[in-house]
Amino acid sequence: MHCGRIMFPAGALAVAGLFAQAPQTGGNGPAPSGSVPVIKAETRVVLVDTVVTDKKGAYLTDLTQKDFHVWEDNKEETITSFSLEQETAPAANSQKHYLILFFDNSTMALEDQIHARDAATRFIQANAGRNLAMAVANFGGMLQIAQNFTTDGERLKRAVNGLKQ
Repeated sequence: MHCGRIMFPAGALAVAGLFAQAPQTGGNGPAPSGSVPVIKAETRVVLVDTVVTDKKGAYLTDLTQKDFHVWEDNKEETITSFSLEQETAPAANSQKHYLILFFDNSTMALEDQIHARDAATRFIQANAGRNLAMAVANFGGMLQIAQNFTTDGERLKRAVNGLKQ
């Protein structure tokens, strides 16, 4: 499996100009050395792990940072870090992998939700198997597990598309 990791700052907050006031001692002499301006800044970094496949489900391995764009609230974010990770174990590895398909319906437009679920269905078709157990979770103000971990691709596709089991 090939996985890219993208990092970008979200909700950056900077607080500048918090100055320490030194008591005045009556004269116009220089301020004590303890009255140096203090600048504090905070930023949050969001990790976005991606798995990119072509139309036939084959992993794409030659992507670079310039091939990715991330938007938040219709504003493109700057990607500050990018790494390509590749599974080094042979494909016949018997270790089970777990993946959660998490859909945040609380902020996505309906059209975007449809596209995300279509992409998840294609991903399931290409990757469901005995060594990859997937679960489906929905968030719309409350967390709902639509499908617990399973290797059954048909059950996963039904859960992604909101169909009752």
